Amino acid sequence: MQSIHECCCAFPKKSGLELLDPVHSLCEQKEKDMKVYKQILDLLSVERVAFVDLQLLPNRTDDFIPKLFYETNRFTAHGFQWTVKARVNDNQDNPIHSMIRTLSYQLILKTRPQSPVLMSYVALKGPFGETRIDPVIYEFEFTGDVTESPYQELPLPDSVDCNRMLAAKHINLRFALVHK
Repeated sequence: MQSIHECCCAFPKKSGLELLDPVHSLCEQKEKDMKVYKQILDLLSVERVAFVDLQLLPNRTDDFIPKLFYETNRFTAHGFQWTVKARVNDNQDNPIHSMIRTLSYQLILKTRPQSPVLMSYVALKGPFGETRIDPVIYEFEFTGDVTESPYQELPLPDSVDCNRMLAAKHINLRFALVHK
């Protein structure tokens, strides 16, 4: 006697060639995920790793039509003062009119370095954060003239998670900063 699933499932009727494409795409996604986790493990093997729990607090610009942005207080890591700044929908004019929202952030060095500082950094789910973050490692070299990294998208699973984050009073994140 066959179950309902066995009767209605389309996969037993497909050929191996038809099933090969979805299997390859799943394998590629798993390889991509493993590559990220291997990079994180490589970074953790470096001696100079700093983990910092941060709160991004909402602020508004002084423009005629104020824009929402988030910023942390200053924090110390590897002997330097840092801050993180984030903006909604990559500084779109009116993000309130969009249902699909993203959050992008940048790492800012507040103290002027004597020599270039090569830093790898990754945003992770904070200890009091409720949103899952898919870790992506970014790398940037800070110099005396260039103290702000480019804005990078915070890799959230979907826009609903971003909206949930933005609805909170503040955003809790954990940053791993690796000085190379």
